[in-house]
Amino acid sequence: MTVVSDTSVLIAFESIGKLPVLKKIFPQIIIPEGVYKELKVEKGEFVLENWIIVKNIVNTDLFKKLYLNLGEGESEAITLSIEKQADFTLLDDKEARKEAIDLDLKVIGTAGLLLSAKRKGLISSVMNEIRKLEERINFRLSENLKQYIKEQAGE
Repeated sequence: MTVVSDTSVLIAFESIGKLPVLKKIFPQIIIPEGVYKELKVEKGEFVLENWIIVKNIVNTDLFKKLYLNLGEGESEAITLSIEKQADFTLLDDKEARKEAIDLDLKVIGTAGLLLSAKRKGLISSVMNEIRKLEERINFRLSENLKQYIKEQAGE
């Protein structure tokens, strides 16, 4: 299974100490060089886990088109997902998610991954983890989405 991630999902899982949970969901994640640079800026010297692989994008034309409206990491993640024919693209940003879906990519974000982790028995409460994210990295979900996640998680 090929999975490409943007910065936000990795920062979210790292900030609540759940990178090992993410690894159990996806044993390997590919990130573009731009995402790795963003991780180093956001988290200092971000230590790459051996299951997170850095790859360079090839399709610079697509990247440039995406970069007109999105950030570098998001643009590279979407470009790399198309190049690698990714099974999943991990994105949180609303505009990036919309662009990726318009390009027929399967997108999942932090909240969806936490829901998946609960369903697999890897965490006990999605809402507790979302509260931690809200406190630690100013993670925000709409009230409607929080309610939906809560219902789906049975919490």
